[in-house]
Amino acid sequence: MTVNDDEFRRVVTRFRGEQVVGLRFEPAVEGFLDADVCADLCREFTTGEFHWERKSATPNLAASLPRQNGIYMFVWVPGLTFEFHDGKPPHDVAWVLYVGKAGIGGGENDTFRDRYRSEYQHYVGRDPTPLWAPAAESLARDKRLARYLVLRPLQYWYLPVTKVEYIPILEKRLLRLFRPPLNTQHIGPRARVGKPGPAW
Repeated sequence: MTVNDDEFRRVVTRFRGEQVVGLRFEPAVEGFLDADVCADLCREFTTGEFHWERKSATPNLAASLPRQNGIYMFVWVPGLTFEFHDGKPPHDVAWVLYVGKAGIGGGENDTFRDRYRSEYQHYVGRDPTPLWAPAAESLARDKRLARYLVLRPLQYWYLPVTKVEYIPILEKRLLRLFRPPLNTQHIGPRARVGKPGPAW
């Protein structure tokens, strides 16, 4: 059932003080430390005729998305903003939850619009009560999306990519860099906090 913002706030208020099963954000620190890698990625994602677009993720967003191919991300932007006294715009805290691609195999029926409509719109904007469901060792993809794509405010960021063969390469790079908690493919090893041992 889709809920409006007031209903969403009422559910959050009802569960205030109760523990939510947390998400693990484990970005590839080594990738972010390498300034050359970051600069190369920035160039890859900003050259060409297209640029990143972002829209609020809503149940009816599909109708306004283009029939184009490319890569996309669901990004949680929870409204925590830091203002600085250096004259620059405020900085919003944001977390990449999920990375995906649209346009494999020619992409005629696999565009941003098609993918959002068939895969995600039935999760977005729903009742957030599943956030407080008991923890499970591992959840199937549909259960992970159903639990966490209810987060608000949620944004959908997308980048059209003309060369379809390049789409999986870009997706894989984003997955390896951000290691988003709702994805499992191409993630690589995740950090584990444990007891420190000797260096050698």
